[in-house]
Amino acid sequence: MKLPISRILTPLLVLTILIIHQFAWLVVENGWYNSLNSSGNLPQQVSVNLGTHAREWTFFYTALTGSWIHGNWEHLMGNVFSLAGLSLLFLLFIKKGWLRFFLIQWVLSGIILFFLAPKGSIHIGASTWSYSFAGFLTTLAFLHPNRKVLSLFFIICLWYGSMWWGIFPIDPRISFQGHISGLTTGVLIALLGRDFWLNRMFIVPELPVLESQEDSSKPINPYDGFK
Repeated sequence: MKLPISRILTPLLVLTILIIHQFAWLVVENGWYNSLNSSGNLPQQVSVNLGTHAREWTFFYTALTGSWIHGNWEHLMGNVFSLAGLSLLFLLFIKKGWLRFFLIQWVLSGIILFFLAPKGSIHIGASTWSYSFAGFLTTLAFLHPNRKVLSLFFIICLWYGSMWWGIFPIDPRISFQGHISGLTTGVLIALLGRDFWLNRMFIVPELPVLESQEDSSKPINPYDGFK
């Protein structure tokens, strides 16, 4: 299946913004901005200002900014590659709606994380989005009437099997609350918009075989008329 360039541009644009944003963050953090600051002091750390501050109402806006912030290039590129692969699966199985889903999950996952995480904790990284995409595609695979769509679930397990461990509090450096928030968001979007998204999938649902169709498939006995 060939993907039109127009459908790929939006995900590429979002991933490009993520990379440019990280570069700008490093410019500030490494002090390149210092020469422009007459006081000689660096501005407050971007990660502290814009990371999601859980349950702190004065920082409620960070529910929308935390996922754009990354600790380093390794953190960023890990999330970029993960999002790129899941976005490709989205485009291959769903006709349109990538931007719609991205915007909804961005807002919803950030809000869920804001309330779910312990008060005062700060969370950064776009892995929340990766879990939203994975949860969404996996849920649709099980909701679709055509059982062949379950191959989508097995592809996700094959490519991202280790990511499911991220929803457990194993590594204190990793925001498992962010992963749970993303996974919950993806599942909710798929369940609440079931008909909307299933109708936009490329795979046609399997239709039940009618009794009349079953009868027509049987060979005709020419002697039946003489009974």
